[in-house]
Amino acid sequence: MGLPKPPAKLKAEDRVKYIYEAALRIIDRKIDAVVQNEEETWILETKIRLNPSAVGQAITYRELYQQTFPEDHRRVRAGIICEYDDPMVRRVAEAQGLTIFLCPPNKTEARTQ
Repeated sequence: MGLPKPPAKLKAEDRVKYIYEAALRIIDRKIDAVVQNEEETWILETKIRLNPSAVGQAITYRELYQQTFPEDHRRVRAGIICEYDDPMVRRVAEAQGLTIFLCPPNKTEARTQ
């Protein structure tokens, strides 16, 4: 499994778009976000509440990305962006090498849960 290499003269933002769209086509899954710099590729899952499903998705997408892009020599990391923490799930996620980005909701905004 793999992709044709993107054209060499693509701008950085176009390369990210190319890789993201290609990943969606090949993996046929929905990765919430792929963020890259010269050293790392981040696979990010977003949820309102940290939960076991998010942990499984982040691990799965990280592994599928690595299988799909073996020529990407950047460090591939995965994380979950969420508003509400669950300490027990966090411990499991961190034991699996995931990073949790806790972004509490804005208290002035109304949110239907």
